[in-house]
Amino acid sequence: MNKAISNTDTRLNDFDSLVTLIRAAAELNQYIGTCFEEICLQYMIHENNNGELPFVFTRSGRWWGNNPKTKSQEEIDLVVSSSLNQASQIPAKNLPANRETSA
Repeated sequence: MNKAISNTDTRLNDFDSLVTLIRAAAELNQYIGTCFEEICLQYMIHENNNGELPFVFTRSGRWWGNNPKTKSQEEIDLVVSSSLNQASQIPAKNLPANRETSA
């Protein structure tokens, strides 16, 4: 009888651990997203300072609003613009994966 109680306790602990892991994963995803956005901004600043972009940006920020093509709300995590009102959105999939940069 003690063995049955022990197995039940183990299953409950496993379930509690799983619930905790799922909650932590959701929070981790949000945290990693914020970290990734900061890394992208630092990369853009580095490239901007080295003249590697098609224009020199003077402002950076976020954008959200209606996309008339998809008729839905969208958010762009990083937008840069120059004093000439040029703007560029760089999707994460277009960033080079393995690029050597000097700090």
